[in-house]
Amino acid sequence: MGAPPPAKRPPAGERELPADIFAETYMELAGLGFAREAAEEVDALRAADDSAEWLRTAAELRTRAGDLQEAVGAAEPLITPALYGTRTADAGAWSLAYPRAFWSELSIMAERYGVDPYLALAVMREESRFDPEAVSPARAIGLMQLLPQTAQGILGGRVTPSRLMNPQLNIRAGVAYLGGLLRRYDGSAPLAVAAYNSGPGGVSRVRALAGTDLDRFVESLPYAETRAYTQRVLQSYGIYRWLYE
Repeated sequence: MGAPPPAKRPPAGERELPADIFAETYMELAGLGFAREAAEEVDALRAADDSAEWLRTAAELRTRAGDLQEAVGAAEPLITPALYGTRTADAGAWSLAYPRAFWSELSIMAERYGVDPYLALAVMREESRFDPEAVSPARAIGLMQLLPQTAQGILGGRVTPSRLMNPQLNIRAGVAYLGGLLRRYDGSAPLAVAAYNSGPGGVSRVRALAGTDLDRFVESLPYAETRAYTQRVLQSYGIYRWLYE
């Protein structure tokens, strides 16, 4: 069975129906199994009307279709003003921007390796935006953005790039690596997060600040990329705990 024909909006100059009526139509299509097709139609409409209604509909449809990278990208503008205190956002918008992705596998691995699952989720969100096939310029791969040699050291045996695109394997290796860093740094999330990005050597010189002055610790990290990354992950970690705990 093919996809249904796209819903049509009135031509310019004619009276338009409220956007939420069209949004409801697309959500009904998603309920019939056409979430991705409906999302593509909404993305086309957003080119002319990037209102909050269409952003939210796009995020919801992409979530239903399993396209979490696109879902988060559509939802983030809905909550960005709230991050800077200029406007509030409802819990639904926050949960679209900060989903509990791959939660079943991640929570099992987090318990196994002694990691707060929301910290692991924050790392995953900022590393890959939940794209299992993400590849960085440095050739880090998958949900938790691991190099094959790092994963091999954790899992043993040969780990190919294609294997690292398997969500279960990538989550297992990434959470195990994060757990090892937390043990190395006595449970300090800021140190573990910074080391996840730059390697343990990048945080050794400023280690003492992590437990006494978090702002100075972040500002003292030797690489601008690591400073920005650590801030993003810790912010996401706080939001996840606020949303779901």
